[in-house]
Amino acid sequence: MRSTVRRLLAPQQRLALRLLWGRRHRLQDVLAACVPGRLDLLARIYGTDKRSTAHGYTRRYEEHLRARRRSVRAVLEIGVGGITSSSGYETTAGGQSLRMWQRYFPRAQIVGLDIEPKRVQGARIHVEQGSQDDPEVLERIARRYGPFDLIIDDGSHLGRHVEASFEALFAHLNPGGIYAIEDLMTAYRADYEGGPPGLRCATRSSNGTGATAVGATRWRRRTSTTRSRSSTDWGRRRARSERSDDAIARAPADVERSGGSRPPA
Repeated sequence: MRSTVRRLLAPQQRLALRLLWGRRHRLQDVLAACVPGRLDLLARIYGTDKRSTAHGYTRRYEEHLRARRRSVRAVLEIGVGGITSSSGYETTAGGQSLRMWQRYFPRAQIVGLDIEPKRVQGARIHVEQGSQDDPEVLERIARRYGPFDLIIDDGSHLGRHVEASFEALFAHLNPGGIYAIEDLMTAYRADYEGGPPGLRCATRSSNGTGATAVGATRWRRRTSTTRSRSSTDWGRRRARSERSDDAIARAPADVERSGGSRPPA
C-alpha cells in the first residue's frame, strides 16, 4: 500500500494525505456527536466491522442495549482489533469498536483487552494488554474496572480461549448484565478448535423455535439469582439442545441467543 501511494502521489500530495489521515479521528468525533444514540451509524463512522454493512451485529446489540444506554457504567471488550496490510495483527492501531461504545454509552468506562500493545485515545477508554485465557490478567482487569454491564468476546475465537474467558469473567457481570460472544461460526471450524454439532465447543442451531444460535453472536444474561457456576449449567443446557431441536426454546428466560447467517457446512 505504501509503495503504491509513493508511486501515484507527488510529495506534496503525500504530505496532504498524511495530515488528513492524522485528523480523521477528530472528524469522526464531530460526526458521531450528531448521532450518539444510533449505534449502527456510529459503527459506520468509526469503521468497526460490527456495522450492518459487514457482520451486522449492531442491530442485535441495539435491540438489547438501547433502553439501558445511559445506565451502563462499565463495558469490557476482548479484542481491540487493528489489522494493516503491512503489520497484520502486530500493530498498535485498532479500537474502532471501543470508540463506538464510548460514544454510545455516555457514562461508561470502556475497557479493551488485547494480546498486542494498542494505543487508543479517548475519554473513558482504557486498554490492557494480555491474553484472554490468562486468569491473572482477567482477574486484575475485573478488580480494577468491574463489575461490568456488558462483556464482549471478539478475541481469538479459539475454543479454549472463549471458554476460559467466560469461566473467569461471567461472575464479574452485574445482575442483568450481558455477555456476548461474537463470530460463533468459528465454533464449527477445526482450525479454531471447533467442529460439527455434538462437540463441546460447537454451537447448536435451532430452527423454527423463535430462539436461535446460528453462528454469529451468543448472548448470556446474568440475573441476580444466577449461581456463580452458571457457565457449567449453560453447558449442560447446550448439550441437551444437541438432542432436541426445541431445547433452546425451553431454556430459562434469562438466557437469550441471537444470530446471523447459518454456520458453515
